[in-house]
Amino acid sequence: MDNKTFISIEFWQLVGFLLSFLGVCWGFGKMLLAQFQAQQDERQKQ
Repeated sequence: MDNKTFISIEFWQLVGFLLSFLGVCWGFGKMLLAQFQAQQDERQKQ
């Protein structure tokens, strides 16, 4: 008995998911960079 499950997704849904994922990654990266910059500024003041 060969019962395989296939996930059906449309092309534009896939593109939307990928863009959303990349946007979240970009946002987190920007936040981390801002925190790193703030730490560097704090060290420069001391």
